[in-house]
Amino acid sequence: MRSYKKALSNLVVFIIGVIILLTTLVPLFMFLTSSRTDIEKIIRGYEDFQNLRELEKLSVEADYTSSTPEMFYLRNTGSIPIKIVRSVIQDSSGIYYYTNNLLIDVGQRISLKQIFDQLGLSYDPIKLKYVVTARGSVFFIADQIIKLSIPQYTSPGGGQGSGGAGGGTGSQPSGGFVGGSPFIPPSSL
Repeated sequence: MRSYKKALSNLVVFIIGVIILLTTLVPLFMFLTSSRTDIEKIIRGYEDFQNLRELEKLSVEADYTSSTPEMFYLRNTGSIPIKIVRSVIQDSSGIYYYTNNLLIDVGQRISLKQIFDQLGLSYDPIKLKYVVTARGSVFFIADQIIKLSIPQYTSPGGGQGSGGAGGGTGSQPSGGFVGGSPFIPPSSL
């Protein structure tokens, strides 16, 4: 009978141990499962956010036929609306960060002057370095303006210069520049 009681006490201790282990592991398992689902939701939300960000496209256009000085425009070439929330302006005294609230629908274009008007600044498009959207996309504006403003260099005669056999003044094309830049003085080109 004594060995029966000893076996029974071992069994009771084992059952109590299993119950303690289960009461500890079941909540832990439930916590890990819910944490995993929460993490998966966060990751899906982040991936959706990144996918939307990749759909944002903004380009700078120049209207050379415009009779007004507002010849530069921002066009939403992406497939979702873009909200511009930040503009960075650089002038001779430094770099300044401004808060905007401009919504550009798909395919719509706005004048860069609208940004300057909203900020209460005088219109000088080359000072607008970049804009930031509500989703965090950064679009460099000044670089695109410079590309649109710098005239193309052409040389008549297939790029051949007009130099003599002895060297002379070197090869100076007689063509020059086509167009003109309202922002870059000809002496710096």
